Amino acid sequence: ASPTRLSMQMAPWPGAGAELTMQAIESSPAHPMNTYLTLVLARTPIWVWFILVALIALGLRQMREQTATRRQLWAPPIGLGIYSFIGALQTFGSNGLTALVWLAGLGLGLALNQWWQQPRHVQVLADGRYRFGGSALPLALYLGIFCLRYALGVLQASAPQLVREASV
Repeated sequence: ASPTRLSMQMAPWPGAGAELTMQAIESSPAHPMNTYLTLVLARTPIWVWFILVALIALGLRQMREQTATRRQLWAPPIGLGIYSFIGALQTFGSNGLTALVWLAGLGLGLALNQWWQQPRHVQVLADGRYRFGGSALPLALYLGIFCLRYALGVLQASAPQLVREASV
Protein backbone atom coordinates (compact mmCIF):
# COMPACT_ATOMS: atom_id res chain seq x y z
CA ALA A 1 0.00 0.00 0.00
CA SER A 2 1.34 3.39 -0.90
CA PRO A 3 1.32 6.25 1.60
CA THR A 4 -1.34 8.93 1.39
CA ARG A 5 -0.42 12.55 0.72
CA LEU A 6 -2.06 15.39 2.63
CA SER A 7 -1.71 19.01 1.67
CA MET A 8 -3.68 21.99 2.94
CA GLN A 9 -3.56 25.62 3.93
CA MET A 10 -3.82 25.95 7.71
CA ALA A 11 -5.43 28.96 9.37
CA PRO A 12 -7.24 27.68 12.48
CA TRP A 13 -9.22 30.90 12.90
CA PRO A 14 -10.96 32.72 10.07
CA GLY A 15 -8.96 35.80 9.18
CA ALA A 16 -6.01 34.65 11.28
CA GLY A 17 -3.56 36.27 8.90
CA ALA A 18 -0.76 33.87 9.88
CA GLU A 19 -1.51 31.12 7.39
CA LEU A 20 0.81 28.14 7.40
CA THR A 21 1.26 25.89 4.41
CA MET A 22 1.48 22.18 5.05
CA GLN A 23 3.73 20.60 2.47
CA ALA A 24 2.88 17.17 1.17
CA ILE A 25 3.20 14.92 4.19
CA GLU A 26 3.57 11.19 4.13
CA SER A 27 1.05 9.42 6.38
CA SER A 28 0.32 5.85 7.17
CA PRO A 29 -2.85 4.61 5.43
CA ALA A 30 -3.57 2.53 8.54
CA HIS A 31 -4.09 5.64 10.72
CA PRO A 32 -5.01 8.58 8.47
CA MET A 33 -7.27 10.22 11.08
CA ASN A 34 -4.60 10.13 13.79
CA THR A 35 -2.14 11.64 11.35
CA TYR A 36 -4.63 14.33 10.32
CA LEU A 37 -5.43 15.28 13.93
CA THR A 38 -1.75 15.34 14.85
CA LEU A 39 -1.07 17.48 11.81
CA VAL A 40 -3.84 19.95 12.64
CA LEU A 41 -2.76 20.25 16.28
CA ALA A 42 0.90 20.61 15.38
CA ARG A 43 0.21 23.34 12.81
CA THR A 44 -2.07 25.37 15.07
CA PRO A 45 -0.43 28.72 15.90
CA ILE A 46 0.72 29.02 19.51
CA TRP A 47 -1.48 32.08 20.14
CA VAL A 48 -4.59 29.90 19.72
CA TRP A 49 -3.54 27.88 22.77
CA PHE A 50 -3.06 31.10 24.75
CA ILE A 51 -6.65 32.03 23.91
CA LEU A 52 -7.79 28.62 25.13
CA VAL A 53 -5.90 29.02 28.41
CA ALA A 54 -7.37 32.52 28.90
CA LEU A 55 -10.90 31.25 28.27
CA ILE A 56 -10.41 28.38 30.72
CA ALA A 57 -9.05 30.78 33.36
CA LEU A 58 -12.00 33.14 32.83
CA GLY A 59 -14.47 30.25 33.03
CA LEU A 60 -12.88 28.79 36.17
CA ARG A 61 -12.97 32.22 37.81
CA GLN A 62 -16.71 32.36 37.20
CA MET A 63 -17.23 29.07 39.02
CA ARG A 64 -16.81 30.75 42.40
CA GLU A 65 -18.92 33.39 44.10
CA GLN A 66 -17.84 36.89 43.15
CA THR A 67 -18.63 40.56 43.43
CA ALA A 68 -18.58 42.79 40.36
CA THR A 69 -19.65 46.16 39.01
CA ARG A 70 -22.19 46.46 36.20
CA ARG A 71 -19.35 47.10 33.72
CA GLN A 72 -17.49 43.98 34.85
CA LEU A 73 -20.67 41.95 34.46
CA TRP A 74 -21.30 43.08 30.89
CA ALA A 75 -17.72 42.99 29.57
CA PRO A 76 -17.40 39.22 28.86
CA PRO A 77 -20.72 38.73 27.04
CA ILE A 78 -20.31 41.91 24.99
CA GLY A 79 -16.67 41.09 24.13
CA LEU A 80 -17.45 37.51 23.16
CA GLY A 81 -20.52 38.66 21.22
CA ILE A 82 -18.45 41.09 19.16
CA TYR A 83 -15.80 38.41 18.64
CA SER A 84 -18.50 35.97 17.49
CA PHE A 85 -20.11 38.46 15.11
CA ILE A 86 -16.79 39.43 13.52
CA GLY A 87 -15.92 35.75 13.11
CA ALA A 88 -19.25 35.05 11.41
CA LEU A 89 -18.75 37.96 9.02
CA GLN A 90 -15.17 36.92 8.21
CA THR A 91 -16.16 33.31 7.60
CA PHE A 92 -19.51 33.61 5.83
CA GLY A 93 -19.27 37.09 4.35
CA SER A 94 -20.67 40.50 5.19
CA ASN A 95 -24.22 40.03 4.03
CA GLY A 96 -27.70 40.32 5.45
CA LEU A 97 -28.19 36.57 5.81
CA THR A 98 -25.07 36.19 7.97
CA ALA A 99 -26.21 39.00 10.24
CA LEU A 100 -29.76 37.60 10.39
CA VAL A 101 -28.58 34.11 11.33
CA TRP A 102 -26.20 35.56 13.92
CA LEU A 103 -29.02 37.66 15.41
CA ALA A 104 -31.25 34.56 15.52
CA GLY A 105 -28.50 32.79 17.45
CA LEU A 106 -28.24 35.75 19.82
CA GLY A 107 -32.00 35.63 20.38
CA LEU A 108 -31.86 31.89 21.06
CA GLY A 109 -29.01 32.44 23.52
CA LEU A 110 -30.94 35.15 25.37
CA ALA A 111 -34.03 32.93 25.52
CA LEU A 112 -32.01 30.00 26.89
CA ASN A 113 -30.44 32.31 29.47
CA GLN A 114 -33.92 33.30 30.67
CA TRP A 115 -34.99 29.65 30.78
CA TRP A 116 -31.86 28.61 32.74
CA GLN A 117 -32.21 31.73 34.92
CA GLN A 118 -28.50 32.49 34.91
CA PRO A 119 -26.87 33.86 36.93
CA ARG A 120 -28.70 32.71 40.03
CA HIS A 121 -28.51 34.12 43.55
CA VAL A 122 -27.78 37.71 42.51
CA GLN A 123 -27.67 40.32 45.28
CA VAL A 124 -27.39 44.07 44.76
CA LEU A 125 -25.02 45.44 47.39
CA ALA A 126 -25.33 48.84 49.09
CA ASP A 127 -22.46 50.26 46.99
CA GLY A 128 -24.20 49.30 43.71
CA ARG A 129 -22.06 46.26 42.98
CA TYR A 130 -23.51 42.78 42.45
CA ARG A 131 -22.72 39.56 44.32
CA PHE A 132 -23.59 36.34 42.55
CA GLY A 133 -22.96 32.64 42.89
CA GLY A 134 -20.58 30.73 40.70
CA SER A 135 -21.54 28.50 37.81
CA ALA A 136 -19.85 26.07 35.44
CA LEU A 137 -22.09 27.27 32.60
CA PRO A 138 -19.79 30.12 31.47
CA LEU A 139 -16.84 27.70 31.26
CA ALA A 140 -18.92 25.30 29.17
CA LEU A 141 -20.03 28.12 26.88
CA TYR A 142 -16.49 29.48 26.45
CA LEU A 143 -15.15 26.02 25.61
CA GLY A 144 -18.05 25.40 23.24
CA ILE A 145 -17.38 28.67 21.40
CA PHE A 146 -13.65 27.88 21.24
CA CYS A 147 -14.24 24.36 19.86
CA LEU A 148 -16.74 25.61 17.30
CA ARG A 149 -14.42 28.37 16.07
CA TYR A 150 -11.45 25.98 16.02
CA ALA A 151 -13.37 23.35 14.03
CA LEU A 152 -14.65 25.99 11.62
CA GLY A 153 -11.10 27.28 11.15
CA VAL A 154 -9.81 23.79 10.43
CA LEU A 155 -12.65 23.23 7.97
CA GLN A 156 -11.92 26.54 6.29
CA ALA A 157 -8.25 25.59 6.03
CA SER A 158 -8.73 22.03 4.80
CA ALA A 159 -11.88 22.40 2.68
CA PRO A 160 -12.42 26.09 1.89
CA GLN A 161 -14.88 25.23 -0.88
CA LEU A 162 -17.33 23.92 1.74
CA VAL A 163 -17.22 27.21 3.65
CA ARG A 164 -17.62 29.18 0.41
CA GLU A 165 -20.65 27.06 -0.53
CA ALA A 166 -22.21 27.68 2.90
CA SER A 167 -21.64 31.42 2.41
CA VAL A 168 -23.69 31.60 -0.77
